[in-house]
Amino acid sequence: MFAQWQSGDIDTGDAALARAMAGFVALAPKPAFAEWPRRFWSLLLAAPGLRAPHALGADGDGLPALAELAGGPRVTVLLRLVAGLAEHEAAAVLGVSRATYRLGLQRALPHLADGTPDAEAWRALSASIQAEIRALPPDRLTRLAGLREAALRGEVMPPRRFPLAVPAAESAGVVAP
Repeated sequence: MFAQWQSGDIDTGDAALARAMAGFVALAPKPAFAEWPRRFWSLLLAAPGLRAPHALGADGDGLPALAELAGGPRVTVLLRLVAGLAEHEAAAVLGVSRATYRLGLQRALPHLADGTPDAEAWRALSASIQAEIRALPPDRLTRLAGLREAALRGEVMPPRRFPLAVPAAESAGVVAP
């Protein structure tokens, strides 16, 4: 979901995820375990589609709650709320200082009319993100598991548009007119 929401497109996000997972499988044995989060998220964010994300529209593959955030601010929020990275890890992924990351996150936060951070809107955004992740349909979960399994085999699965569920008529051998 991180890659989908950062890129603004499910196919772009899945392609970036597949490449990052395959690259990480090859890289993982080398660094210390504590380095894994930074290495994985850095690989993922190196994908061109995530470096130059699309604007998130209500009719696209983004999360409407993130629609007002441009790519840079969006990634700071996603590293915190989706990836669950601590401030120092997120800063390392982005190649910036902790202070710079903190400032970027503060600027990305929803604000009240008086300019102070809107804690309730931040909690609502966090809840919205978590609800979307928990509500992933089974075929989407299966697809993501397939990307992971392919990466473990050293393969990169080509992205494909969702939903993947086969209509009941097709699965029963009935061809629609």
